Amino acid sequence: MQYPFWPYPLDPDRPRNDIEVRFWHLHRRLPQIYWIIDRECKVLIAKGITHYGLQAFFESIRWDTGISMEDTEIFKMNNDFPAYYARLWLQNNPDHWGFFELRRVKGEYPQRPPPPSFSFDPDGQGLLF
Repeated sequence: MQYPFWPYPLDPDRPRNDIEVRFWHLHRRLPQIYWIIDRECKVLIAKGITHYGLQAFFESIRWDTGISMEDTEIFKMNNDFPAYYARLWLQNNPDHWGFFELRRVKGEYPQRPPPPSFSFDPDGQGLLF
């Protein structure tokens, strides 16, 4: 399936960066996080809401369910992962593509070239090209 404005669908066999690798491990270990997000998205859509922020779901999951991504501390939800949950939900629900706004993540688009290096005149006369 082609996803508008996003040519790089999530694929657990081809993660684009180390955060996505950790996301897939977490998703396998705690699929209920995705199920909660899916349920809440569908409730909001049924109410006529067409755009929402995934971070709000994370705060709700953090405080209302007590689910923890870490085994050591309750309410621990890593803020590295909302972008990947949004992509996964949109990928599974293409009819609601604009529900979450996406910004690029590392590895999703080609790297930008490094900025040019400039040297300064030691006498304080500005940049030397």
